[in-house]
Amino acid sequence: MLLLTATICINTPQTATAGGRFHEGKSVDVALSYSDWNTIMLTKPDSHENGFLPVLNRDSVVSKINQYNTGRNLAVVTLNDAVDMSPEKQAEVIHGWETLLGDCGFHRVVFLSAGQPNKIDGLPIVHDSVIAGVRDDSAKTFATAATVPSAN
Repeated sequence: MLLLTATICINTPQTATAGGRFHEGKSVDVALSYSDWNTIMLTKPDSHENGFLPVLNRDSVVSKINQYNTGRNLAVVTLNDAVDMSPEKQAEVIHGWETLLGDCGFHRVVFLSAGQPNKIDGLPIVHDSVIAGVRDDSAKTFATAATVPSAN
């Protein structure tokens, strides 16, 4: 009897582990600072207008993101009051962002506890999401993203 063993290697990006620290700043396509759904700032790409970051809301943030020709792989949302949020509120906010950014075509969203302005590397990770159904606008269909194992 002949036994054949095949090994398949798939190169998939590693997700960050919740509770760890974020170190993928150079790979971030869009970074947002969230205080509430009426106080959102787009910090990457640079969205300064007349020297100030515009304050966006849930309805205007998508159009602001779409003004820039950025990739749609990785978005980061810093949660300015993550430590004060109840677990239920945090889950609600995370789900809202996953839906909003998934509809924009982002493949992954990492949520961070806020720290120094414009510095995301080294911030504590609250949650790391791989968006399961990423909208493919060119084909008007939904593609299923591969499940990415968490790094341990």
